Amino acid sequence: SMQAAFLLSVMGISSTLSRAAVGVLADLPQVNDVIVYVTALLVSGAATGLLPLLKSYPLLVVYSALFGGCSGKVQVLLI
Repeated sequence: SMQAAFLLSVMGISSTLSRAAVGVLADLPQVNDVIVYVTALLVSGAATGLLPLLKSYPLLVVYSALFGGCSGKVQVLLI
């Protein structure tokens, strides 16, 4: 139960941090927002596809951070 709560916390923190980072990054003229958006979706999808192979808790923490970061990027670029 505490481990699940920690995974959700990691996901939320990485989502928040990636929203701030992508917000700044997207303002740069040399950054293509569509490429950032598609890359975040692909990484998120690939990580989710590999989720059944993650057998240890530390790997689930890494997945939570990666998925949270990618979902934060997608949400910022959609708005």
